Amino acid sequence: METPGSFKSTKVTDVYVLGDAAQAPDMPKSASSAVSQAAVVAADILADVAGKPRTGMSLDSHCWSVVAPDAGVKLIATYKPGERNGKRMLIAGAISASTPEDSADVRKKSYADNLAWYDALTAAAFPRADEKPEAAPEPATEAPPKRRRRRRRRR
Repeated sequence: METPGSFKSTKVTDVYVLGDAAQAPDMPKSASSAVSQAAVVAADILADVAGKPRTGMSLDSHCWSVVAPDAGVKLIATYKPGERNGKRMLIAGAISASTPEDSADVRKKSYADNLAWYDALTAAAFPRADEKPEAAPEPATEAPPKRRRRRRRRR
């Protein structure tokens, strides 16, 4: 069981529970939900390590379907910590969904948004080998000198 909104385990220190195991009943058990949760956890860990306050969360879930060339539909929802029946959990907030009345232009935009979202997600998860990674930040202190290893003599 984790603390809703932080995904921190309430039973084990420094363990996070996300994805299908998260206590987020309103969030779909989907890759996009898990990616959103992972981003929140990563940001929280970085803030904790740096001794900075956590920035809060922005959780969402995207469900896209291509229904024809240049036509797509979507269901996007945001989530926030809340309470239901006395139990803390993540609860759906704003929802954006396609409707049967959507124009061809709206469906074309949903299709383009779908492809852009997918491209950004896969590029972040699977960087291409020919792309240069971002340079690592310079260390704040000088690294200690390397020690030479002594070779042991065999007897």
